[in-house]
Amino acid sequence: MPNFRKQTVIIAVLIGLIGCASFFAKKFNDSFKDTDMVLKQGTEVTETLNKKVASSSKSFYSEGRMARENQRTTMKQELESIVNNKNATKESKEKASQKLMGLIEKGEKESKIETMVKEKGFEEALCIIDDNGVEISVKSSEKLTSEKVNQIKDIAVRSSGVAPSGIIIKQNQ
Repeated sequence: MPNFRKQTVIIAVLIGLIGCASFFAKKFNDSFKDTDMVLKQGTEVTETLNKKVASSSKSFYSEGRMARENQRTTMKQELESIVNNKNATKESKEKASQKLMGLIEKGEKESKIETMVKEKGFEEALCIIDDNGVEISVKSSEKLTSEKVNQIKDIAVRSSGVAPSGIIIKQNQ
């Protein structure tokens, strides 16, 4: 009889452990789904801005900046909610915090590049930094010369740290 009780207690404890493990696995996986969703949205910014190239030049730059800022704001809010979530794991909070800092740094670098490109005499500039590299669109009434392209690439390399092969420069007139 005591063996039967021992086995019953052991089985009950094992079932409880399995339940706890499944609960924590679900919590862990849910918090990583949130950070993966934020990453996917980052690529949507670039896709949205590429579609807008076909629109008029003046509105392209203002709409591009607005779309970029709206997308970044949404991503920041989602990352901040993960960081502030009491149920999120320490690892997912750290990952979200790092991504949040990365977003802020990207925004600062983009603004710096746009300002420096405009200082070189271009009417407008729009810079997008993503995981694939840097994409810069400039407005100029004159055709881009290789010298101007090299100046823009130099600005982008110094400001972003991305290799020249990862920098794309487009011209809108």
